[in-house]
Amino acid sequence: MQASRLNQSSLDSSLTIPSPYYYNFNFADYFYKVPLSHRKVEKLEDFIKPSFVIIGDVTIDGEYGYSDGISLSHCTFEGELLISNYTATKSIGFNNCIFKKKLQLADISTSSLHISGQSLSDIRLHNIKASNSYISLEGYKNLHFEKLEGKEILCRGLKGDKTTILNCQVNKINIITPTIATLDIYSSSNKVVIGEEIASEKSSFSSIDILDYKIFNNDINDQLTINKVHLKILRLAGDLKSTSSILKDLKISELINFRNFNCNGKLKLHNIFIKNSIIEILSSDLGKSEFINVAFDSLKHISVIDSKISDCNLSMCPAPKKIIGENKIDHTGARDAIKQLKLAYSKSGDKIQEMSLSPYEYDEHFKSLAMWSNWTNFFDKFILFLNKKSNFYGHDIGVAFISIVLSSIFFFSLFCYSLGFRLGNDFAELRRILSYIFEFVNPLHKPEYIISGLLNTKEIDPSQISNYTRVCEGISKIFITFFLYQFIQAFRKFGKS
Repeated sequence: MQASRLNQSSLDSSLTIPSPYYYNFNFADYFYKVPLSHRKVEKLEDFIKPSFVIIGDVTIDGEYGYSDGISLSHCTFEGELLISNYTATKSIGFNNCIFKKKLQLADISTSSLHISGQSLSDIRLHNIKASNSYISLEGYKNLHFEKLEGKEILCRGLKGDKTTILNCQVNKINIITPTIATLDIYSSSNKVVIGEEIASEKSSFSSIDILDYKIFNNDINDQLTINKVHLKILRLAGDLKSTSSILKDLKISELINFRNFNCNGKLKLHNIFIKNSIIEILSSDLGKSEFINVAFDSLKHISVIDSKISDCNLSMCPAPKKIIGENKIDHTGARDAIKQLKLAYSKSGDKIQEMSLSPYEYDEHFKSLAMWSNWTNFFDKFILFLNKKSNFYGHDIGVAFISIVLSSIFFFSLFCYSLGFRLGNDFAELRRILSYIFEFVNPLHKPEYIISGLLNTKEIDPSQISNYTRVCEGISKIFITFFLYQFIQAFRKFGKS
């Protein structure tokens, strides 16, 4: 074993511990050149004073250790600090310490645990039993909790790459942090709070940034709360049995992923900002999950694969514009997802959003048809094509109006051309001719009346009307009447049963 230290007076580059008997906080004795046999060690802070720098790796095994506790402040550990098999009747505390490598605590029993400092590279806590675990960290890279037992874990001011919570049995895990790259919770039966649970002077943490938050859990019984957090990715998996798990006031910029997630309790998602992000639901049953004020219409898309979403409660949630199945060409899967969403909106009493999904359901059916497989598919696809282009399946009155205007101008121009009219510079004559276009749009118009008016004749013999004019006028009636009907259908979209 080796240990060394640096203080203001001298530097020992390498100090050797003679035997394991001496190697339990004994490096502190060597700082003062006092053998262990000549001094009774009561507390570790009696030997490590503020502003000391410990250069080597330090390993402490509780078999040779103390039972009173640890309280260090303003120390810098250049190497690793490993403490295991340690029982403290009082608290274990590292206050404003710098750990440039790894701090590992394993198989520890104490009344409370407190860690705070800067430049915390790698914090690993394994099999810790504490009546109150209070952990305050800043500037760490990796944080790993495993098999912790106690009342509460409070992580405040974390800035790091990855946080993992594995098999912890505590009353509450409260994480108040500006930035976490990845946060994973595996099989932890406890109340988990990410962000601020209640509004207070700590509300400045409302811009928390967690790049990737995951819950992988076989049995989530207790409460999960995530408040006022900015996430890039949120992943949920496992069985949720909690009756009150809340995700509130979140901004999720990339992805919400449900994979093998079964909601047997109640998951509440309130005020979720998801603009330009994606929701993926894979092999999951969202049960009676509650979505309130979640802007589905701002998503890039929502993907539903082998999942059940029809029992969700949706309130103030505009319907998504793009829904896909396993991929963009899985039109059958997309249609099933739309059908489930419509049912969820119907159960929630939102008729408007339910109805707004109908054209997308028709569109997926249109895309799934093989036009040349049989005559039925051919005509079905042709009918759906006309409905899509003329009024988007009865839901876009703007497209229907433009269809009427363009078809009327086109066929009226052909009609006038068949009568011998050509473009010229006489604008007065042009205005006179155009005054008949509204009569022409009327499906019940009489062609003789329009022709006599255009030609400035009182009467016209029907035999004088050319075949070309009659064909043009007849075809125009068919198309203009069809587009007028489509316009009326779109106008009545809110009156349909």
